[in-house]
Amino acid sequence: MNATPGTSYHYLIGVDRELAEYTECAVWIEDINHNLIAGVHDHHICDGQKHPYYAYYVDSDVQYWVHATVYLSLRDDKIRGPYQKRDTCFRIHGNAERWYFDETDCGGGVPQVDQYILVDFLNFKNFPESVNSDAIQPTLNSECFDCQLDESDLNEINHNEENNIE
Repeated sequence: MNATPGTSYHYLIGVDRELAEYTECAVWIEDINHNLIAGVHDHHICDGQKHPYYAYYVDSDVQYWVHATVYLSLRDDKIRGPYQKRDTCFRIHGNAERWYFDETDCGGGVPQVDQYILVDFLNFKNFPESVNSDAIQPTLNSECFDCQLDESDLNEINHNEENNIE
């Protein structure tokens, strides 16, 4: 991609998570000064069963390194980079005893960007505000993002909303 002067581009960092079942990992991106620019240091399930692909975005001007670690592993963290002004994709696979963090081709077998779970939109300069963003009033009915509700739970939620009960 040829950069037009004064134009800012944003690049994809895609991670295909294929660790053994229930294995936890953390993937994050740091700049040259070791500042966190995307991702988190917290471990989460990375077995690819629920959401196998994660996506992070960075500014075109940022030089960055991609870090990965696996929970309860005795192996060293993996650090890849530096990268700048290009998409990068990775595959984390194996198990806690023996895991790998390989750079992969972002084309071909890698899912399209819309198949990734968007994790971070950090370091975007002049990112446009949503139209009518002041009219959006998010409602959180449950703090459980991975739970099952039965019909009585749903009826109770609907009843509470109708009567403005929190």
